[in-house]
Amino acid sequence: MTADLGRSTAAVRVRRLVGRADPTPDTSALSTLVLLHHAAGSAESFRPILPYLPADWTILAPELPGRVAAGGHVGVASLMEAVHTLVPLLVEETVRPYAVFGHCLGAVLGYELSHALTRHGRPPVWLGVSGSPAPHAAAGNLRHVVRQWNPSGLLEFARALDGIPDRTWQNAALTERILRTFGADLRLMADHRPPLVEPLPVAVSVFGGDADPFVTTTQMGSWTSMGSPPATVHLWSGGHFYLYEQPAEVCARIVDDATTAAIRRRARDDGT
Repeated sequence: MTADLGRSTAAVRVRRLVGRADPTPDTSALSTLVLLHHAAGSAESFRPILPYLPADWTILAPELPGRVAAGGHVGVASLMEAVHTLVPLLVEETVRPYAVFGHCLGAVLGYELSHALTRHGRPPVWLGVSGSPAPHAAAGNLRHVVRQWNPSGLLEFARALDGIPDRTWQNAALTERILRTFGADLRLMADHRPPLVEPLPVAVSVFGGDADPFVTTTQMGSWTSMGSPPATVHLWSGGHFYLYEQPAEVCARIVDDATTAAIRRRARDDGT
């Protein structure tokens, strides 16, 4: 099932990729996963992994404007603009315990969004971050590079990530739209100045490919101090889009880490 929730703004919309008509009656159980897409991605980017996630979970996928398929030129001015727009939408949609998983751009957005939702009294039980350095490291990592990129350099880097079929790059009009979206999304990361560089009061797991040209294994370690307790790191064989090469294994880890965090949160809240 794919549905637009009808809760959107000119900036951001939230799509329900999977949702049960009869959710579990246990309102304390983890039942919702929020997926945040990569640079130049969209909510549909997560379609290949959906069969590997629990059938009784609701899957929400916020989507930034200006996506490739829409052909739009206008996006958000900053990551924090996206955060401020998403908070009221997700507060309404996450009455029950929920977890967040973000890849690439979505990892940085997920961290800032989790902080904002925590301040609103609605923290996730777990945050999974994938394919990106932590926010304070990501900006410094990208800022110098993005400013020097010309179109050919951006194309070379996009192709090195190996997430788009080679035949797509033969279409000049589509290539232009992809690069426009990709460049705009990378600039969001490069220009981001984290308002808070402090650990979340939330369990955090770090995911990454051991041959990712976007983030080194050392840079992935920048997340370890960003959660409470300190984040755990899961390294997988593959590049930037490792999660699509081994979806069953990656999703099993997502489910296990998120479910364990939910159980621990429930025990803490119950005082047991």
